[in-house]
Amino acid sequence: MMEGIEHEGNHGTVLVRIGDIDYLVDAQLAAFSVLPLVAGQPASTGEGIHDISAVPFERGFEVKWYPGSNRQIPVITRLDLQRGPVDHGTFLTQYALSALRDRRRSPFNEALFIGRHFPNRILNVGRNTRTDISNDNVIAKREISPAERVRILVDE
Repeated sequence: MMEGIEHEGNHGTVLVRIGDIDYLVDAQLAAFSVLPLVAGQPASTGEGIHDISAVPFERGFEVKWYPGSNRQIPVITRLDLQRGPVDHGTFLTQYALSALRDRRRSPFNEALFIGRHFPNRILNVGRNTRTDISNDNVIAKREISPAERVRILVDE
């Protein structure tokens, strides 16, 4: 459940259980380490610009992360672990419902966004803009041509 979205179940994520510990391995968050989720204990990947953290709340965890090039305002995603795992059929049903509901308001329906996280920087390309985020969290944005976008996507 992401803040500011009025309906529940708006983001699916992947948890991997090893022994008695669940690990968050959500590719969208793009951390370089998995995030262990132990009931009642806060956790962090502790990796500077790639850091994600989790704070327990009554039903699971609130995960704090920074999307794309927004480095000032974190996104809080609530992991409701009591809902449990979903099977493939449930996923397809939820996806079909959310695609129908969100078709008009999702920014991802209007443009392609590509992001790559390097150990010491982040590169994002979207809407004819290149955004570089340095290891010390400095953001540099500039417009790019279609030819430059192709070069970036192939070479970087």
